[in-house]
Parts: sequence; structure tokens; C-alpha cells
Amino acid sequence: MNQHNNEQTEHNALRDLLSLAAASALDAGEQQRVNEHLRECGECQAEFQAWSRITGGLRDMPAPQVPAGLVGRTRARLESAQTAKAERWRHQVMLGSLLLFAWLITLLSFPVLRLAGDDLAGMLNISTSGVSTGVALYLLLGWVGTGVAAGLLGLRRQHEGRTI
Repeated sequence: MNQHNNEQTEHNALRDLLSLAAASALDAGEQQRVNEHLRECGECQAEFQAWSRITGGLRDMPAPQVPAGLVGRTRARLESAQTAKAERWRHQVMLGSLLLFAWLITLLSFPVLRLAGDDLAGMLNISTSGVSTGVALYLLLGWVGTGVAAGLLGLRRQHEGRTI
């Protein structure tokens, strides 16, 4: 019984190789094992012949031809996409840098405006709290305005990127 199981296992293993043998895709040792099995097994001989007809038919089929210029067009599209991606990245970095610069200038101008505003308030005999409120509003408007401008520029760039 054990001998029969071993033979059946070997038979199934060799049967799995028949399609590769018909396509001449086995190494010499495997091909030799399949050939020896085919001499003794009529069932596998019939299946091998069927696979041989299929692989022969596939060999006789004409090879598909690549359309002229396909490689060049594909390469150009890939390069264009890569260039567009790099350009979007540069624009995002530039936009972020401009936003940071504008916020930094606005923040750094706060002490200057505060001192100048206090001096101006003293000269004009105006309350310094009004000047402080004005400077704080200036700072807030500068930051909000810069953020809105950056957002609108980003949306515009994003829209331009989609239409390309």
C-alpha cells in the first residue's frame, strides 16, 4: 500500500511537469524523469501530446507588434509627470516659505510698531491702549491675510495641476 502511494505521488508530481516539458522549459534532469515516465504511462502520454499541440500552436502564433513610438510616448509621459511632481513640490516649498516669511515679518514688526505707536500716542496725546489694540489688530490681520493668500494660491496651483 505504501509503495502504491509513493508511485501515485511520483505520478502526480510528473504529471504537473507535463506542460513545462511540452514547452521545453525543464532542465535536463527533470526532462529525463518525464521522458522515462512517458514511456510507461499512456495516460500521461496523451496529456503530454495535448500540451505539445497547445505549445506548438502558441509558437506558430505571430508575435504582437509594439506600435511605433509607444516607448517614446510612454517615456515622455513619465518624464512629464515627474517634472510636474517636482514643480508642485517646489511651489509648495516656496509657498510655505513665503507664508513663514510673512508671519515672521509681521511678528517682528509688532515691537517696532508698539514702540513707534507709544511715541506717536504720546505726541498726539492719544491713549496707548488704543494704539496697542491697533497694533494687535494689525498683527492679527497680517497673519490671517497671509494665511488666506497662501490658501488661495495653493488652491489655484492645485486647480492648475488638475487641468494639465
